[in-house]
Amino acid sequence: VSLHENRRSTPPVIAAINALFSREDRFTHRPLTPFRTYESAGQGLPVELLIGVGDDLDSGREVEATLVARRLRDLVDRGVCQEADIAVVFRAGTRAAIYESALRAEGLSTVSSTGRGFLQRQPVGDVLALLRVLWNRYDDLALLACLASPFAGVSNDGLALMREAVEWEFADALDNLGPIGLKDDDLARAVTLRDAIARLRSEVGRLGLGDLVAAIIAETRYDLAMLAMEDGAERMANLEKLRRVAHAFDDAQGCDIPGFVRAIESGRLDGELKTEGVIASEGAAAIRLLSVHQAKGLEFPVV
Repeated sequence: VSLHENRRSTPPVIAAINALFSREDRFTHRPLTPFRTYESAGQGLPVELLIGVGDDLDSGREVEATLVARRLRDLVDRGVCQEADIAVVFRAGTRAAIYESALRAEGLSTVSSTGRGFLQRQPVGDVLALLRVLWNRYDDLALLACLASPFAGVSNDGLALMREAVEWEFADALDNLGPIGLKDDDLARAVTLRDAIARLRSEVGRLGLGDLVAAIIAETRYDLAMLAMEDGAERMANLEKLRRVAHAFDDAQGCDIPGFVRAIESGRLDGELKTEGVIASEGAAAIRLLSVHQAKGLEFPVV
């Protein structure tokens, strides 16, 4: 069965694909033909091919991401389009963070709903770390992450002093901060986190997971720290997505903190993370990062 009729792509895209693959001598290329015409979407618009060359796949992607970001920056600066007119569409969202970083380096706003890379986002990792600490105060790695994060912001020097002060766990240092010799600001930050953990731990078992995530954000004033950052709205959108997923998990399986953390980190909740989306607001003036399964791209002037 010869499948040469394309029922999805616009004629300019199909013409570009035919022009590219007709030059490939490793196989016989039978040109694709569009099944239908589109009166408005993509008619007469150019298709550009940007080729990034690197030493390996990852460096090649970084070069490619930089090329895309600079080209989009140029289009926006010249008034050809606005950021909200643009979508960057991926086969999968595995490496979307590389492109998102390049776009932001060019001063472009982004909103990602690829789902992948959700765990790599700082607000999500911070809240999961604090959930781990609430379940097990001797989880050294999680407590260290909390101390270094915007929950506390203890300096590297302060963390080193805490490490040297105890034989094993950071929790012991946090319980007995007086003799460690922390600078005043580091001491105040560590005490603030210690007190917040104590208050939150008293809520474990009483609050559901979604409410516990909300309590973590409120008790530590983490929302203020996020909103003070340039991409604060998207950071808060990620936190809200985590709260919704936690609430759904709680309804299905109860307030199982380690089970919830494992479910996210193992990828068992990828479906929920992808379908929820991370949209700061529906009318956000930002470039959308989407997977090919989430959008055909026809609704965006620039893809």
